[in-house]
Amino acid sequence: MITVEDYLMGRDKEFPLDMLQARNMANLLSRVNFLLATLKIETTVSSGYRPSALNKKIGGAKMSTHTVCAGIDLHDSFGKIGTLLTIRKDLLEKCGLYLENPSYTKKEVNGLMVSWIHLDIKKRNNIIFNP
Repeated sequence: MITVEDYLMGRDKEFPLDMLQARNMANLLSRVNFLLATLKIETTVSSGYRPSALNKKIGGAKMSTHTVCAGIDLHDSFGKIGTLLTIRKDLLEKCGLYLENPSYTKKEVNGLMVSWIHLDIKKRNNIIFNP
């Protein structure tokens, strides 16, 4: 289960949430935890709440869902979760979650491939979307 503390990553101490962010976070975590419990998957947060200053510093998208607490990145070491979710679009739809195409959520770090999944609650045309 992803907790509020896991999601905030301590960043709320310097950059407190406003009402919209708090509402989005509660909505997002409820949906993500339902999805993970249904699939019996355990994972951890690789990136949760990102204040705008941090998002800019790391090169995040200008309109990142992380800044409004409507998006989350979860560790997916071997790409298994991303693969499973591309098959289970029905469950993503049931949860009201959108998945960034897993082919865009991996990078090489020190010679090793690192992957994650990005889920958000931003309404889109496709359940699985390209950035």
